[in-house]
Amino acid sequence: MKETCHVIALSLKDGKELWRQSVPSAQPVRSTYTQTRSTPTPAVDAKGIYVFFETGNALALSHDGKVQWQRDLTEDYGLFESTIGLASSPTVFEDKMILLVDHEGPSYLLALDTATGESKWKTDRTSRTSYSSPVLHKIAGKTHVVCSSSGSVDGYDPATGEMLWTYEDNIGGNRSGAALPVRDSVFTISGSPGMHNEREAEARNTNLAMKVELIGDRYEPKVLWNTTEAMPAFNSPMSHQNFSYWVTKAGIVFCYNSETGEKLYAKRACGTCWATPVAIGDRIYLFGKDGTTVVIAAGPEFKVLAENQLWNPDEFGMDSGPGRGSMTSRNRVSDHAVEHDGADVKEAKDNSGAGRSTSPIAPPSKKGNDAATQPDDKSASNITLEESRFADPVQYGVALVSGSLVIRTGGMVFCIRSTQP
Repeated sequence: MKETCHVIALSLKDGKELWRQSVPSAQPVRSTYTQTRSTPTPAVDAKGIYVFFETGNALALSHDGKVQWQRDLTEDYGLFESTIGLASSPTVFEDKMILLVDHEGPSYLLALDTATGESKWKTDRTSRTSYSSPVLHKIAGKTHVVCSSSGSVDGYDPATGEMLWTYEDNIGGNRSGAALPVRDSVFTISGSPGMHNEREAEARNTNLAMKVELIGDRYEPKVLWNTTEAMPAFNSPMSHQNFSYWVTKAGIVFCYNSETGEKLYAKRACGTCWATPVAIGDRIYLFGKDGTTVVIAAGPEFKVLAENQLWNPDEFGMDSGPGRGSMTSRNRVSDHAVEHDGADVKEAKDNSGAGRSTSPIAPPSKKGNDAATQPDDKSASNITLEESRFADPVQYGVALVSGSLVIRTGGMVFCIRSTQP
């Protein structure tokens, strides 16, 4: 029931715990498989660490782990009413910690003073169900807070909380993905079909590139291009080197020209991805839910450079754990997805890499010469159930930190980096 909230600092060098702060939950909520173990993500700046929990706790800590201030948002603004939990991560702008609190009760966008925790402004929003996080964007030379959330895309002034523009035409299913940048004034928006395709119809119109222009004294959002084929699950589409990438829950990668929306390819690369892809130089990393990371070449041609298994699935009971259905292999996910994505999936099966099997995942392997292989200090294949709090690990998210990939699962943190000179 998430009675306690923890903030834990680990040494990037060797993974040792440096410090831990624990506070009682303001509103204890049930742990969930899809969301509780990975969200929200803390934000940092030179002065401190800023943390928000789905329980309503908001706090700031110094870099050595001392609590600077803490707030109970449920006491100040009412209990959170959500059937799916809250997952929105804070963002920091100047002296403000900005929180998007969208739920089935009174929703709002809130800015807290990073030094004191006091509210600088609060802007009410319509009640809605959402996981998504606010993102800062440069638009016509000014910073906007952009919120893509369950039926609308909205831009706010981070200094005052004033809504500067909104877009609601044919927008739906955008409960998870963040509005990630393509370039100044342009970003991608995504809509998910849902766990059981219950929002597929509305989501099909909500995967797009949007541009916001200043015309006179008004900001005008418009759709540059969209796709009705590519729909992610929980991850966000991302752009790199003038190409935009969508990864569907079937593991199909769609690549588009970021300026024109021309589809360059749609190929099967991996299983379900809950984490947003990461770009490093000329590589795109796709973090499969099942622990398989596939590395593809950035650019208009599909090419698999490496495929790595973070843990040995034989060491984990993938179909165990309370209240979960069987998910014994990536093949189970892919079979479901073939029916959903139709012709594009067939094209991907035929052309996305000869000899790669969709049968249950093989033991840990290494192809190519990429960094996403094994953790520094211990082979992931030797990890046992007793060493992981959760029976079925998931690659929930990844951070790039000083040349390392830091991957979060339900019960473990992995650090991967090149061991070559």
